[in-house]
Amino acid sequence: MSRIRFVGGTITKTTGGNHNIYSEGNIVYNSGKTVTETSDVGITYGEPKGIPERKSQDFDITFELDKSENTIVPFGVLDFKENPENPFFCFKYKLSKSKIDSLSFQIMDENDAVIYQMTSLKAVIVKASKKTEVLFEAKKPTQGPLLSKVWDFQKIYNQYALSEPSDYTNEGEYLIHWDGFDDNDIYDSTRFNGKNLKAKIIATKGGRQKSLIVEFSTKYSEVDWADVKIDKKTKRIDVTLRVNLKDGGSEGLSCWPNTRNFNPPHTKSEICDWDKIPVSEIMPGKPIIKSRTKSFSDLEKLAIEGLNYHWSRNKNHAVGKSISVNGELFEVYVNSINVENNAIKSPSIKYLTNESPGRSRNWELSRILYYNVGYLKYSKRWYFVNDIQSDSDFKHTSGHEIGHEILLAYGGHTYSKSHKGSSTIVTQSPLGDYLYPQRGEIDLMIYYVDDKMHPYPMDYNIRGIAAEKDVLSILWLTKIKIS
Repeated sequence: MSRIRFVGGTITKTTGGNHNIYSEGNIVYNSGKTVTETSDVGITYGEPKGIPERKSQDFDITFELDKSENTIVPFGVLDFKENPENPFFCFKYKLSKSKIDSLSFQIMDENDAVIYQMTSLKAVIVKASKKTEVLFEAKKPTQGPLLSKVWDFQKIYNQYALSEPSDYTNEGEYLIHWDGFDDNDIYDSTRFNGKNLKAKIIATKGGRQKSLIVEFSTKYSEVDWADVKIDKKTKRIDVTLRVNLKDGGSEGLSCWPNTRNFNPPHTKSEICDWDKIPVSEIMPGKPIIKSRTKSFSDLEKLAIEGLNYHWSRNKNHAVGKSISVNGELFEVYVNSINVENNAIKSPSIKYLTNESPGRSRNWELSRILYYNVGYLKYSKRWYFVNDIQSDSDFKHTSGHEIGHEILLAYGGHTYSKSHKGSSTIVTQSPLGDYLYPQRGEIDLMIYYVDDKMHPYPMDYNIRGIAAEKDVLSILWLTKIKIS
């Protein structure tokens, strides 16, 4: 590198000690007039001295995606068999030849907007990085040392030693972990579904700067009907659940010509479903329903409300206010939307009255959700069920039936069809292992039985809620595949 200086006046240099000039080549003085050297004790010429060793300004860096883990799950939520999942995107970084002054690490989206950025990173060297034996979360330098993490519902895992070099500026090989949260401490799974991202490092030493970029793709690996957004600052988790509810029509409102003298008086020209109700069972002030009192749009709204209430765990629920993740409480808000594409397998909704109540179900061969209202025949007699009770039952049933698909995706057929071990699989009959809780949470997905000390609770629907583990399973179902 050469340097030329142009000065219009005089250059004066004053040195308090020795003034040495070294050159690997020639030193040439040129003057338009006189070159003058003066000294109080004389001018001495001798053999050249060795040139002092210069520190190299050059350095080499390498940067790549660590492919030893190709999936991540927010918070590393366990799978159904209680195996921990990888909670990090991981990158390998190597620095050689020389130290550097600083290192920056960035994650960028498809439009090159920076999602996450850190500088002067603390290094994390995992001496024993077996995923099944240690779970940890990378902290920002200002957040103190790294700590191993375990969740309330997990087994306790051995913690392996973690060492923290002062920074990433020394020569060596390092792992850089990113948990998917942005600079505002928000994790949004939609950022990773079918997206192309970039990771970038920028190494700086003096006036020299080098950067490397790694491109990688991400997509959902388990289901396409749920998204999650986690806010660490507000301790809130928002779940978007896509369902595909359809109109299944109505039952119990049909009429047909009287050709069989089906019901007195014989002069009736038309017979209807409600004519089956004995006159003695019809109660004053509770008229027979002869046309729909709720449209499909009304029932769709009720089903959505039921899903949101019974699968959310927040301050708006009667008993289940939160979930615990690593000892911290998060509120969960489920927002269900009815769409045709990328939706969970869902039942058709059928309005039913003037019949025996329909039994709702949601499995491969039959998916139907009944709204039972008005006069209904239970075993030996007819009862009248008003709109208020029907709405409450329908909302609870909606959360339960669609919940079967969540359990199926997370735990498989046995877990779902046996109601988490509380019923037979084929006949769906209660096994009698669970008695109705008289206070606190009532698991939405379990079949209970009663006895004298545990009768059916009048607030059964209000206290019904998806268990903490089942709600956490939705986070697991947004697992990301990296390529």
